[in-house]
Amino acid sequence: MLEKEKAENDQRLLVGIQSVAPALAALNLVAGTYGRNVAIAAGDWAAAIDRKLVGSNLNRTAMVA
Repeated sequence: MLEKEKAENDQRLLVGIQSVAPALAALNLVAGTYGRNVAIAAGDWAAAIDRKLVGSNLNRTAMVA
């Protein structure tokens, strides 16, 4: 009897995992895309700040000279 119950529990667990796996895969896909987009945005933002700093330093150098 215990072997039968264990087999049934294992089957229920497997069915549960199979039903959740697609949702987790979709969540990971969305989370990965979001993280990559944030990194790209942060990189673009950092590059824009760098350009402004370089421009600011060039202006200061021109003022001093």
